[in-house]
This record gives sequence, C-alpha cells and structure tokens, in this order.
Amino acid sequence: MASLKLELYNPLEEQWESYQETLEQYFIVQEVTEEKKKTATLLAAVGVKTYALLKDLVAPQKPSELKYSEITDKLKSHFCPVPPTVAERFKFYGRKQCSDKTVTEYLAELKKLAKTCNFRGFLDEALRDSFIFGLKDENTQKRLLGEDDSLSLEKAFKLAVGMETAKLNTDLVRRGSSVNMVSAEVKCYTCGKSGHMKRDCRFKDFKCRNCGKKGHLASQCRAKSGTQGKSEDGRKNANGRLRTKRKIDSKVKQVKGDSSDNDSESSGETGKSSESWPVFTVRSVSGDNTPLVATIEVNGKRIQMEVDTGSAKTIMSRSVYESTFNREKLRPTKVRLNSLTGETIQVMGKIWVTAKHRGMAKKLPVFVVNEECPTLLGRDWLTQFRLNWNEIFKVGKVEAKEVKWPGGYDVFSEGVGCIKGVKVKLELKEGARAKFYKPRPVAFALKDKVGEEIERMLKVGVLEKVQYSDWASPIVPVKKPDGRVRICGDYKITVNPQLKIKEYPLPRPNELFTKLNGGEKFTKLDLTNAYQQLEIDESCRDLVCINTQLGLYRYTRLPYGIASATAIFQETMEKLLNGLPGVACYVDDLIVTGKDDNEHLENLEKVLQRLSEFGLKLKESKCVFMQPYVKYLGFVVSSEGISPTQSRVEAILKAARPKDIHELHSLCGGISYYRQFI
Repeated sequence: MASLKLELYNPLEEQWESYQETLEQYFIVQEVTEEKKKTATLLAAVGVKTYALLKDLVAPQKPSELKYSEITDKLKSHFCPVPPTVAERFKFYGRKQCSDKTVTEYLAELKKLAKTCNFRGFLDEALRDSFIFGLKDENTQKRLLGEDDSLSLEKAFKLAVGMETAKLNTDLVRRGSSVNMVSAEVKCYTCGKSGHMKRDCRFKDFKCRNCGKKGHLASQCRAKSGTQGKSEDGRKNANGRLRTKRKIDSKVKQVKGDSSDNDSESSGETGKSSESWPVFTVRSVSGDNTPLVATIEVNGKRIQMEVDTGSAKTIMSRSVYESTFNREKLRPTKVRLNSLTGETIQVMGKIWVTAKHRGMAKKLPVFVVNEECPTLLGRDWLTQFRLNWNEIFKVGKVEAKEVKWPGGYDVFSEGVGCIKGVKVKLELKEGARAKFYKPRPVAFALKDKVGEEIERMLKVGVLEKVQYSDWASPIVPVKKPDGRVRICGDYKITVNPQLKIKEYPLPRPNELFTKLNGGEKFTKLDLTNAYQQLEIDESCRDLVCINTQLGLYRYTRLPYGIASATAIFQETMEKLLNGLPGVACYVDDLIVTGKDDNEHLENLEKVLQRLSEFGLKLKESKCVFMQPYVKYLGFVVSSEGISPTQSRVEAILKAARPKDIHELHSLCGGISYYRQFI
C-alpha cells in the first residue's frame, strides 16, 4: 500500500479535535495498531512548538513515557478547554440571522453553537426558540410566534424556508415586470406646474421679482446674478427646494398670503391680497439669540415650539412630520408662502392635530414645509391659547444650566479600558499560510509621532515587543485631528484574506432611533480607543503582529484594520448593554435619553454603572451631556424627531455633475442615505 503523507499539526491553522480525527484515520489506513507506534507517530507529527508545549504540560515526565490516550487527553484539555456553559449559552441566545445568510445557514450556525451549551434533553426546544427569536424577517417571525406550543423545530424550519422562498420568488417577479416609466406630462417653465404649456399659463405676463423680466415667476427664475434672488449667505435660492436652516440677524424672511387661498384654516388672513408675514424667527441683533419656546401637547406628544408672533401660520418641517406625525394624513392646501426676495417656500400640505395647553384642547392645522426650520408657533395658534409668558422665558433658558453627570465611576479616568470576561479569538481558513512583510518607510514628518504612539501603547499594554514572528504586517499611520497619529496594521495583505470573517448585523439607523422615542434631551458617549478595549486571546496575537522601523510588536488588544473588528465589537456592546432602557449603540457611539431630566439621569447612571462594571473607559472631551439635540449617525436627533445634518445636505446640493459611473454611485449613495426626507 502506498504511504500517505501526514501533515504536521499547526495550532494556528487547525483545531486539535479535527487533527486528532485525521490522525485516527491515518492509523487505520496505515494499519498502525501498536501503542508505541501510535505514540511515536503522534509525537513526530505535532511539530516543534507543540512538542515543547507538551513537555511543559507533562513535566517532570517525558512525553515518550506516556500512553497515546494520555497524550491526546493532555493536548485536548489544553487546546480545547471546556467553556463555561453560561457563557456558551449567552453566545447561543445572542445569535441573530445575518442579512446575507439564508434560513438554512442560520440554523446550521445555531446548531454549531449549541454543541457546547450542554442543553441535553431540551436541545430541540432551545434551538426552536433561538431560531425564531433571531430571524431577520419580521413577517416570518410573527407567523411562527402565532403557532401553538406543539410547534417543533423541524416544522418551524420548513415554514421559514417556505416563506423565504416565496419572498425571493415574489421579488424576482416584481423586478422582472417593473419598468422605469418616463413621464410624458408637459411641465410649464413659467410657473413650474405640470399639465399645461407657457402659452396657456395664467402667469405668462407676470414680471419676475428676481430678475425683473416678464414671462416667469421668481420661483422659476434661472438668472445667475442680481441681489434680489440671493439668500442671506449670498447663495441663489430660487427653486424653493430643501435647504438647511440659516440664522438670520437683521433680515427677515417673510410669507405672503395668496388671495386665491380660500382654506377655512387661514385664520382670516387670506382675504388680504399681499400682506407679508415673517416665516422664521428673527434673531435679535443685540446678541441675545435665545429663542422663546413653549411646550404644547400635540396628539399626545409634548412638542417644543418656537414662539413667532410674526408668523401667521404654525409651521413644521418635513423631517418632523415624517418622524413624529406621519400617521396624520397630509391634506392639500392652497396656502402659498413667499419671501420678500421672491422665494417660494414649498408647502407640502397641512395636517389637523389636537393641541392641548393649560387644560384647553383645540383641533388646529399645521402647515408642513419642505424646509429645515424649527417648529414655529404662529399667530393662528397663539390666538387660540393663553400662554404663560413667564414659563416661556424659563423654557428658553433651561438649556443654559449646567448639568452634572452621575459620579462615583472610573469610566472617565486616564488609561485604556479592558472589557472583563471577553477575549477575542481570530479563526483562520483551512490552508492559511503565514505572511511576513518588511516595514514600510514612514514620512519624515510623522516618524517622531509614530514613535511616540508606539511608546504610549507599550506603556498602557496595548502592544508588546517580540523578537520573532511568523506573521508581520506593515503599518499605516493615520493623522488624527488633534495632531497625533493612529497606527493601523495593513492586514488586508496578510490576515484578512485568510480570516474567517465574523458576521454580525449592524443595526440600521431607524432601528436605533426607535429606542429613543419620547426622549427630551440626549447624551452622547464616546469610548476611548474603542476596539483596543477588547483583549485578544494569547493564541491569536501572532496574527496581529506589526513590523515597524523600531522592530516587531504584536497587539494584546483588538487592532484597527482587522476585518471582523466591527462585527465583534458591535456584538459585544449589544450584549453588554442588553436590558438597559433609553440607550442605543452603534459600534463605539452610544446615545442615552429619557422622557424627562430625572429619567434621563437614571438611564445615564445605569449605563455608566454597566460600563464601569465591565471595565470600559470613556473619552470625556468627546462626550456631550443632556443636550436638546445632538448629531448622531449623520442625523440631527431632537425631541421633535430626526433631520439631516446641514453639512451633508449642503454637500449634496453643491455636488458637481457626475463625470463617470463611480461619481454617480457616490452621489446616489449620499442622496439615498436621506431618502426618507425626499
């Protein structure tokens, strides 16, 4: 019989149990039955490093003095220690179906995790429950939760697969039959409306208040110059599209009521053909820019509204409507809002709401505009309620008071945190080979800063010096806003292609914002060197070794650049914060809220206590406490809902015309992120 080649055991590439099974099959094929031959073959096949480890494990005996079964038991107990049942069940019940995994693949993952959970007699029941709880499709989940107690794992699996297949087939049919239609409807460039041409437009002889020419309205003016059509910051605003909020000092943006508006909700103002009304709150030129804010209960929700006696109408932005009042039907309206400079402020429609204040309840209209603006309490509402002006002034100043966070926790102390009870293991694909790269030259201007950062990480225990390593990745220094550098290993050429990348779904922004419903103020917490607060298991540290001009160093903590880092950290934080109210987490960005100040502080204290218990550290300079609004994940989050950030909207509005497919994809991606506001 031809001799088979037996590969040496490499603990970085293969699990011991798998290798032992291969070795047992080798003995059968080669007809090795003698105990001494088995022992000798095993000792020759484990390699130099594992043999040295075995000598330490069995000292003062020699490995050759032991039986084959004794050696395998020693190696198994070392390489495959029995994990704590509670910890393994924690992983099992925390598993969710990833977005790119099928139902079949998801169940296979659960069964793999269940092997070490010691479920014994209730394995099928545990698998069934965890399978249903972690399904990504809500309709499938609801269908299975509606079944009675006789539902088995097999039946649940068949139902889930059936619904998954039906959904895929439906999507394919829809995609195959859908056609992108091009509207053949004519649009008038005199007034901007559809259904007629210029010769039939009633505004064809109107004189533009922007350029002075006849034949079009100011909202459709295409003039490139002229001062009347420019906004306060010098930029042209003629089309009435979505703009970000601007602070106005001495200039007043105003609304004109169109005489054709016969809505009964116009508070008697529509009979005046050209009276001008201010829209946005005027900021005092004296320096006191504190807005006057009144809290009104609208459809059961407490809404802070800026008091504007110069606005005839009560107005809210599109973002507030979509995030808070989207259940109310948006009704068409003839009300037209125009500024003194000729701008048309696009009115999307109006909604009817129940407003309550100081015991009085009224059914009143709110006009929704396609502008980023504060929710304004106009004269139409002010005439319906008797406001307590002393309370209003106090509300306007509440944001200026100093708020102290709960004390007694070391989360703000110096140093790098270390999450207790968690060690990261990186698993390689079968056949992975070690890769070693020489250090890359570092720009002269960054050499000293790179050296300082390496010394700092050595001092706090994030790095450790080594003399030899099979793996080594070159570094990529990234300059930070504070002038320091962040050192990242270029793992995309070494570890990442050979790594079994961990899959864990990142939460969508809307899922996180749901947890913040009803919040009045918001606290944002930032973790110090987030990934580096997770310790790497000793057996995996060679994989994250970096090669620098100062020599070889390996990380003891999870470094930036590892493909699985984000998924690992997100899963860890979700498990750590599980059960805490009023908190949402996206990787290393935490946001906390509450329905009032007391609840907010209670929730914040629970979060800080949990972080302290697990050994995490926060960067105090980047934390923001108890603010009426904060920027989070590219949105402005406030008690009124979410809205786009000004900088991102401006970037989209100022974006150059795409020149190729890559620029088009980039622009579409930016617009798609805010698709709910379009």
